[in-house]
Amino acid sequence: MAGGVGRAQNGYDEMVFRTMVRDSVDFYDIVGIESEGTAKDFQTGQLSYLYGARFVCYLVYKHGPDKLIAWVQRLDGSKAYFSAQFSQVYGVSLDDEWRRWLAFERQWQYSNLELLRQYPTTEYRSLSDHPLGSVSRVLHDPHTNELIAAVRYPGEFAHIRVLELDSGESRKICDIHSPGMYYVASLAYDAATRTVFYSENNASGWRDLMAVNLDEGEPRKLLSPCRIGDLAFDRSDASVWGVQHHDGLVRVVRIPPPYTYWEELITLSYREDLFDIDVSPDGATLTATMVGVTGRARLIAVDTAELKQGGGSYEILHHFDFAAPANFVFSPDGEHLYGSSYSTGVSNIWRYDLADSTIHCVTNSETGFFRPLPDSPDSLVVFRYTGEGFAPSLIADTTLEDVSAVKLFGAAVAEEHPVVLDWILPSPREITVDSLIVESGPYSQWGSMQLNSLYPVVEGYKHFATVGLRFNLTDPAFLHSLHVAASVTPNDLLPADERIHTRFAYRRSGWTLEGAWNRADFYDLFGPTRVSRKGYQLVLTHDGRLVDEQPRQIRYSARLGSFWGLEELPWSQDVAVTYDRFIAGSLALSYSNLFGTIGGVEAEKGVVAAVTLPWTAVRGYFFPRVMMEMTRGFLLPIDHSSLWLRLAGGYGHGARDEPFANFFFGGFGNNWVDHGPV
Repeated sequence: MAGGVGRAQNGYDEMVFRTMVRDSVDFYDIVGIESEGTAKDFQTGQLSYLYGARFVCYLVYKHGPDKLIAWVQRLDGSKAYFSAQFSQVYGVSLDDEWRRWLAFERQWQYSNLELLRQYPTTEYRSLSDHPLGSVSRVLHDPHTNELIAAVRYPGEFAHIRVLELDSGESRKICDIHSPGMYYVASLAYDAATRTVFYSENNASGWRDLMAVNLDEGEPRKLLSPCRIGDLAFDRSDASVWGVQHHDGLVRVVRIPPPYTYWEELITLSYREDLFDIDVSPDGATLTATMVGVTGRARLIAVDTAELKQGGGSYEILHHFDFAAPANFVFSPDGEHLYGSSYSTGVSNIWRYDLADSTIHCVTNSETGFFRPLPDSPDSLVVFRYTGEGFAPSLIADTTLEDVSAVKLFGAAVAEEHPVVLDWILPSPREITVDSLIVESGPYSQWGSMQLNSLYPVVEGYKHFATVGLRFNLTDPAFLHSLHVAASVTPNDLLPADERIHTRFAYRRSGWTLEGAWNRADFYDLFGPTRVSRKGYQLVLTHDGRLVDEQPRQIRYSARLGSFWGLEELPWSQDVAVTYDRFIAGSLALSYSNLFGTIGGVEAEKGVVAAVTLPWTAVRGYFFPRVMMEMTRGFLLPIDHSSLWLRLAGGYGHGARDEPFANFFFGGFGNNWVDHGPV
């Protein structure tokens, strides 16, 4: 899409599959992407985009765009399931065509590797025993000859890591909460005080500015929330520069010591973005990558003294068009800039000489080189792409006359089927918005309720199976929903007044109203824990969040329910009630701050604390209770293994033999088939 400059023209995607073919790495099948792939690959959910884009391009290249459109359209006569629709359109199964694509992909990448090997490829020396997964901008301490970076790889929490170049040993400094996918966090470094400045809450929050001393290892929060990333350190005055995103606009900010506030220097127009900034050793110049709405990128330089006065003029050092420059940084002497770009379809390292305004290619890579750092007059530290992430390596600082290029698959698709070049949205100015309005007027939530689905169900009630129907209704805006199920137990062993089962749930804006008569449940078929109950239940619940800064959450819940005709307590297994009519409710407040590594199926460390005040009122008696819980988890050396310490205590007011006044321990497990938490 996008008129021929969309994701299909992506050098990163080409690199991923080219590296897999070069290193003879097995490809995932359709199911494996979402199961094993997300569990062991540092790119996690991005695999679906990587594989999906390539497979769709292959389908268009081999079979034309019309069939692709026919596959994804939802028209009368189309199959409900995507793989069945694929077989109907293409005449073969999705699995068979997937295997054909993989054979084609290998051949395509072999051809690209031959193109790259027309000229000598760049030699490198690995600096680490294993790749580091995703990696941030790399920093260098010239006094200790150490590399500093934020890394994230499967089985380990994102953290700041130091690599000693002389010995090859590395050590972990501190964890980084809520890392970004590929860049992990923004980093800047003050070598004089051995302080690393870094951003936290990158993936799900508004970014905090943190600092940690490499010798002490204790992080401290400087600014929160500040929404500042792309950090750079100015050695001339010990200030930290950054890029702030707020209200849809990009701002360049400066944070002077003691780093308790920021100065807004300039705000870009909404059409421009700025990233990958760096400050020259003398503090006089700031460089950055600037991208406009057209997607074309430029490497620019700005006078910092002018920026401090609110000036916005800049010098364009080099036009990179659609192959954006990445992570251009100053050499220690301030005479050169080193960065990477996909100008040849491969991420190579480029050097810009400030004295004569010329740019030179430094590498000819088979996979891709990123995040260069000049650590000596004749060598560069770079991160080399591998299937397991980015690996720190050392290369020579030389310029090349001849560099090979690869062919992007998207270009081949466009050559074979030029019609895709017309697949581009027109300018918004050419669209008459009024002509798109189907209907106008007040929106009626109840009047807009529609039947979304209706299907048969099989459920369990006590030790019997039931059969029935379930239907689901929502309004088009999903502001509220209603789910209703009704079933019957065709068994004479059950009393007649227990053979009919109904339940419903209505949800809107944090409120839930649930009701049931002789409640049945699908998972009761697989015992031993059962939630089915004889009698009537009507429960109103309100849930909400006081704090939602992932992964940190503070949640509350209020519940009020009426029960009658029950034989057992609704919240405990096999506990008979003393009265079959009662009212019960609860108030709960919980705090959680949980973390997991790539591939973990649940949280692997963190803290959970909760206070719950349940109560029951029956025939003039009131039975209040209070319960407190505290959980702390620690990651063990074995991948995805944790040690959890759990503590709970409570008090119930009432007679010891009164079920409504007591707490009951359960079986600490689920049914053989279940969907609930452990």
